[in-house]
Amino acid sequence: MPRRGIWGGAVRLQRRGKAVLLPPPRAGRPGVTLEDWCPTHGREDLLEEWDDPSKGPHDVNRGSKEKVWWKCGKDGCGHRWSARVGNRTTLGTGCPACAGRVPTAAHNFEVYCQETGREELLEEWADRSRRPKDSLPGSGVKVPWQCGECEHTWVASLNHRTNNGSTGCPACARRVATPTFNLAVWCGKNGRADLLGQWAHPVKAPTDFTRASNAKVPWKCGECGSGWDALISNRTSNHTGCPACNPGGRPRGEVPTPTDNFEVWCGENGREELLGEWADGSSKPKDFTPRSRAKVLWKCRECEHTWVTPLSSRTSSNRSGCPACAGEVITATNNLAVWCGKTGREDLLGEWAHADKASTDFTPASEAKVPWKCGECGSRWDARISDRTRSDNPRGCPACAGRVAGAYTRPSTSQLNLSRF
Repeated sequence: MPRRGIWGGAVRLQRRGKAVLLPPPRAGRPGVTLEDWCPTHGREDLLEEWDDPSKGPHDVNRGSKEKVWWKCGKDGCGHRWSARVGNRTTLGTGCPACAGRVPTAAHNFEVYCQETGREELLEEWADRSRRPKDSLPGSGVKVPWQCGECEHTWVASLNHRTNNGSTGCPACARRVATPTFNLAVWCGKNGRADLLGQWAHPVKAPTDFTRASNAKVPWKCGECGSGWDALISNRTSNHTGCPACNPGGRPRGEVPTPTDNFEVWCGENGREELLGEWADGSSKPKDFTPRSRAKVLWKCRECEHTWVTPLSSRTSSNRSGCPACAGEVITATNNLAVWCGKTGREDLLGEWAHADKASTDFTPASEAKVPWKCGECGSRWDARISDRTRSDNPRGCPACAGRVAGAYTRPSTSQLNLSRF
């Protein structure tokens, strides 16, 4: 460990047998008292604001982390607060009252309301633990309020009530349920008593929600006894009903019925080939609706390739088919090696240089970048398979094409222009 010591007014640092002289401490470093530091740095105001009865400026250094008491010397303020000595000398912090960070007699929530004509906020103040003049108008502290119109009580921060987008009573704005505004009242006024009969929440009642609530609650059908969960807003706006009984076309279409299932849909729409390709042994086509997003197993009748895809992807307008027949997956009859033989591109098979995989492991449209080795010059390079198989300007050896720095391409006799010799 290095050893330190004072040597001729300088700091001696001894490390590994060598003595290094450092300059003496500058004024203002820890060790210089606040009383000595203030006159040399033009901060006599700190000495004037010192108000700590237990000690004086000569008892602490200017970088001390100790908290002491200060008193603002500005006319009309006189605020008293505690702060670290180092924060006042290094960070330059001043009176928090003058900076508007603490409530004062001239700057508080009560004064703000009177100056801006927002006396209604004082009337709605319902916090008994504090007074309006003890808070700031821009404070994020949440306090209770009580509406002067409907007497609804709620909690909101002070800055939410004083900023440009200030909030008011949520009950008057119909954002919360009240005795005169709730789902039960709405159902009675709009002839939707069926919703009250299907309500199945074990704890809460319809009076605890608004008709536009996005809460998902349980329901029970009065006709078939089926139970399901649905958003309140979906039942009041989209008029969704029991998914089993399927009133009104069942917008969600997730529960199969004897007259609405995937098997019936295939027969009605001439898509019996889908039933022939069904390969899911754990379920039956009649167990799903044609709009279901459930993924099931299929087997192509042409190439016998098996794959998994949702039912909705096979029944929608952009319905999908066998990915192997479409050339989207690798099979014994659809791969790069087969494609090269059919299109006369055996040169690609001769230049294949992948150490682990064969050309049968990729499709001709693959975006995989694999290594190649030129049969002419022996150069090696990496290129995408799709770049080498595309019909327009397929890529070849970059060395032979002169696209690689340092690659030598032998010029032809016409290029040499021997007539000048």
